[in-house]
Amino acid sequence: MLNKMNYNIINTNISYGGRVMVLEKLNKKVRTIWIIRNILFSILVFLVLIPTFFSGEVLVVVGVAIPVVICIVLLLIWPFLKYNFYSFGYDEKRIAINYGVIFRHRVIIPIRQIQDLHTYNGPIMSLLGLSGVIISTAGSNFSIAGLQNDDAISMVNNLEELLNKRLDGDEHEEIQ
Repeated sequence: MLNKMNYNIINTNISYGGRVMVLEKLNKKVRTIWIIRNILFSILVFLVLIPTFFSGEVLVVVGVAIPVVICIVLLLIWPFLKYNFYSFGYDEKRIAINYGVIFRHRVIIPIRQIQDLHTYNGPIMSLLGLSGVIISTAGSNFSIAGLQNDDAISMVNNLEELLNKRLDGDEHEEIQ
């Protein structure tokens, strides 16, 4: 049973034991959240550095202005890069999450190791109709942010059902 959410499916697949898991992209609205967060961060940095701009010394102003401009440009481009490199998927046995722009990560979470599942959203996510899912295991927490509210709830319910089936089934089965 593959995840049937309404997202752009990308050409990234994970093969294991003769099976293929198709990975999906997040909802494009998540980029708006990331951009807003980055703009708020840029405003905070600018407010902290404002006294430097009025010091009158050219070297200080140029020395601060150039890194600030570079940071602002990166903070506006980063959400698009982050979105392009983020993908996720799940099936009966595992969840896969790929993320990272400079340092790429591929996380495989066996369903039977899940200890907690829940959805979350903040004020901006709520305005855009988005939620996230947090998957907790004994060693880590993993987040998939940027799902439609209904899809996040559906994902948690599907994963809970799969977890219950896996735990009720052969408890000695090895995960490949």
